[in-house]
Amino acid sequence: MRQLLIIIFFFGCFAENLFAQKTMMDSVHQINPFEVSDNRLFSSNPGLHKTSFSNESVSKSSQSLADVLSRNTSVFVRQYSPGMLASPSIRGTGAAHTALVWNGLNLQSCMNGQLDLSLVPASLFDNFTLQEGAGSASWGTGAIGGIIFLQTVNQPENHVRFSQHSGSWGFRQSALDIAFHKKRFSSTTKVFNTQVENNFKFMNTAVYGNPEQRQINASQKMQGLLQDLYFKTSKTSQLHLAFWGQKTHRKIPPIALSPISVAKQMDESLRTMASWEKTMHNWSALIRGGFITEKIQYVDSLSQINATNNAQTYIAEAEVSRRLFQGKSRVQLGVNSTNAKAISPGLGNTWMNQQRTSLFGSLRSHFGKFETFIQLRQEWFQSKNIPLIPSVSGCFTLNKNWKFRGQVAKSFRLPTLNDLYWQPGGNLNLQPEFGNTFELGIDFQSKNSLYDLQIHSGLFSNRVKNWIVWIPGNGYWKPENVQQVKSEGVELSVNISLRETKKCKYRMVSSTQLLNALVEKSSSYSNFQSGRQLVYVPHFTWNGNLSASINRSTLELSATYTGIRFVSSDNSTFLPGFFLLNASFSQELNFLKHEASFYIQMNNILNANYQVIAWRPMPLRSFMLGLNFTFKNSKS
Repeated sequence: MRQLLIIIFFFGCFAENLFAQKTMMDSVHQINPFEVSDNRLFSSNPGLHKTSFSNESVSKSSQSLADVLSRNTSVFVRQYSPGMLASPSIRGTGAAHTALVWNGLNLQSCMNGQLDLSLVPASLFDNFTLQEGAGSASWGTGAIGGIIFLQTVNQPENHVRFSQHSGSWGFRQSALDIAFHKKRFSSTTKVFNTQVENNFKFMNTAVYGNPEQRQINASQKMQGLLQDLYFKTSKTSQLHLAFWGQKTHRKIPPIALSPISVAKQMDESLRTMASWEKTMHNWSALIRGGFITEKIQYVDSLSQINATNNAQTYIAEAEVSRRLFQGKSRVQLGVNSTNAKAISPGLGNTWMNQQRTSLFGSLRSHFGKFETFIQLRQEWFQSKNIPLIPSVSGCFTLNKNWKFRGQVAKSFRLPTLNDLYWQPGGNLNLQPEFGNTFELGIDFQSKNSLYDLQIHSGLFSNRVKNWIVWIPGNGYWKPENVQQVKSEGVELSVNISLRETKKCKYRMVSSTQLLNALVEKSSSYSNFQSGRQLVYVPHFTWNGNLSASINRSTLELSATYTGIRFVSSDNSTFLPGFFLLNASFSQELNFLKHEASFYIQMNNILNANYQVIAWRPMPLRSFMLGLNFTFKNSKS
């Protein structure tokens, strides 16, 4: 009751005279009729650092979201092999601790809490934003390590864009992007088709003499469609419909210790969303509904396995916000209802259900040099009350050069359907994970006639209790709340851009992270030792990018370094660190008012032999080239 009174108080701040606001024509004309205000995204946390990338800046070097993150951030991506399972580890957390948000919908699987980043094509989205740090107060269960936002432009320039890419190991990708915008209607359609053999060469360190071999049974085919429709229903409201369908067929290669594999996996997904938004002078309202269905079929004739998993998730959400104190503050209240169900041989071929309901509220204030952001979330899981999840963050702008930011927050993750009901092993007595997060950052920027300089630095501490881990026992694996995990670290990113001339521009970007992610406490019946680094969490990661553009020609060098990763819980065995160097050259061309570009790219120039996951080969040197052509409407 006490938690509900707090949120009702928030509602009371803006409920008064909410529908008695007079419509001012001057205010209406200032509203962009196709501006998407995914409120919790565009009211993003001022205490956390965000890294954003446009599709144009990453498409030359990225085939999937896994490539975007591993090449452009200090996030460690656990990638089993090109095109195979790829999961993020943000600040030492697991894949189920990262929320992936598309049009306000959290896409984490209800079965295992994850989403394979190798199945998210970079070509489908216009922008990507990474926000590291706890976000459970905004996005609910699973947002402990960070949030990844997938974004599309809602008022595109009229165009038809065709792209063709080819590369090593039989890689071929065709993509079509059609955008149309006129008066009350806007449409964006993106389709793609990808196929690759993935028969790359690698040095097999599991065989005496480290012979060079080719990867087998690793081909992949993927097709997908992303459709966004915007309708201006009135001068102050709009309707948004979105559809994302995708189908993937991939073969599962053997580990380096095994000579053969015939396993294959088929993934199908359909994600749909509809939202209606009303924006007036001092208030706005948003109603959103989503439906997500996923199907995974795994077949291995050698092991005589043919298993099909089906999952469905229904999401309904409403948000209302109001500006206060002459626009210096904004209060927001929302309600979310998520219903998920899944059926699988591992779940006894019976539909298992999971229901969550939550109320969330926030108060953002901006007075002078201070900006504060207070959030509260109350969640009910299977009708059980989850403790209140608060978050307090803010920033202080000292002057045009210096800004200080920070956050203190709680976070949580609920057990998934697999955790609770998998047969054998499901554990109905599992407790939710709860975390406490603290972070402090200092940002510096300087501009003069020669360059623009941005430096972002920060330190963080994150403790998670009741960490859920699957451990072996009695002939099968079982999830248990076996440990308390502590992750602490420092981050630093530097962005330098020389002042552009008519013909030249130069840019350097670098980011690094030092991290300790330790088992702080462990149950007596588990084999996890206190004070040990978590498996597959590197202490040190770094990436850098250097680019030079002259007369529409661009040369770019990018490099990443990933430190050692322990592969055993007692830290007795580890994988060595690896350094990757990539280069690309691109040229932009103009034909009348249309645009064209081509590029050529070389990956792993130094021919490094490395593994991200033990006994999972990664490719040696490879090449890729591509062509993009954009037809533009002269009246755009």
